[in-house]
Amino acid sequence: KIHYLDKLMDHAEARRQSLEEWKLFQISVVDPVMEGLGEELGLVAADVENIIGKLNINSASFRFSGERLEGRGLYPTLSLVSHNCVANARYQGVENQSSLIKSCHSHS
Repeated sequence: KIHYLDKLMDHAEARRQSLEEWKLFQISVVDPVMEGLGEELGLVAADVENIIGKLNINSASFRFSGERLEGRGLYPTLSLVSHNCVANARYQGVENQSSLIKSCHSHS
């Protein structure tokens, strides 16, 4: 059984092209995680890099102004529905803290 998170893209190849950003994440996230938890959790640097990529590429912002809630979260199902190099769906937060998903393409 494949877990939803395994299906999410991390765009590692494209992220490596931005050397400055790659180094920033290496120094500020990957190295501290590896030093603090790497051995204990059996992680290698590639695991942490994969997690960073999945969070950066697949997380969504929400703002529920009526309840003064805002933030970012990883919503695997929403990400799988919307993911494409050119997004194929748009989402909108609704009052009960759920999402309304709309297709960006006409279906005939």
